[in-house]
Amino acid sequence: NMDMRPPVEVCLLLCSRGAQGNREDIQKALHKRQSAMMVINDAESRQAWLKSDISRGLEPLGIPVVSNSIVPSFIYVAKNVEARFTAIRWFDCRSGKGRQLMPFEGDCTATSLKLLHRKQCIPTSWKSYCNYMCECRSKQARAVPNGGKCKCQSAEDGAHRGLEVFETSDGRGFGVRVRKGVTIKKHEILCHYAGEIITSTEAKMRDQLYAKTQVGSYLLDIDEKRQYCIDATHFRSVAGFINHSCAEPTCRLFKALGSHLDVNFPYLGLRAKEDIGELTELTFNYGQKPLGYCSECQGV
Repeated sequence: NMDMRPPVEVCLLLCSRGAQGNREDIQKALHKRQSAMMVINDAESRQAWLKSDISRGLEPLGIPVVSNSIVPSFIYVAKNVEARFTAIRWFDCRSGKGRQLMPFEGDCTATSLKLLHRKQCIPTSWKSYCNYMCECRSKQARAVPNGGKCKCQSAEDGAHRGLEVFETSDGRGFGVRVRKGVTIKKHEILCHYAGEIITSTEAKMRDQLYAKTQVGSYLLDIDEKRQYCIDATHFRSVAGFINHSCAEPTCRLFKALGSHLDVNFPYLGLRAKEDIGELTELTFNYGQKPLGYCSECQGV
């Protein structure tokens, strides 16, 4: 069924954990799906179809590309891809407390989320998403009338509906901006920074390799101890196209836990620092010296 989301992340996860098959097989399977989707969408070429939706159908709403240049080769992922040594723990057995997901009582309100945040014992600067025990999700499962999605679910669902990828005019390559006719409100969640979860040791090796081969680096620390990173070089969400800005970033990076309690692997999300008008570029501070540049730091 071409209308269904392909389990790209699941396939990659199985391969990274030693299952039969490899990334080349996944690429071939994706190519077949792309060919079918091109026919369905009456696209003249792969690039034409890709530019109509860079997420390849993985986001609830398509993310168009406004550019005449060729889109770089990568695999779009809506969720992080785990590897054998970076698997998320869904049950906390190392703390000696045997923590599971904390019970979520009632509807998904600000008060409930604060209570969950306190019970989860996560850093105060982080956010808490509700989990599958939230009453909102229970209503949906029971098909209760008016049982719509809560804000947490909307945040987990994917990229904001009003985004598009474009080519910058000052040599910074591709970027992400707000679509024409759309205004994003302050504090709205825009997307999650998704890619391949790797160890910091692996990240150092890849960073050196990317520098030698002049491939842009898309590495971000994911945990407080800097033991793990997200590499969005070959596997990325739309957030991988958002450029760096030192002085006036329009977005803020935040961390959150929800469906599990493993503090090593929080969500990395981006939310609006202020109201963002149409055709305004999205930027955030990478927190380290970028390989590219922004208008403030010029890469130095």
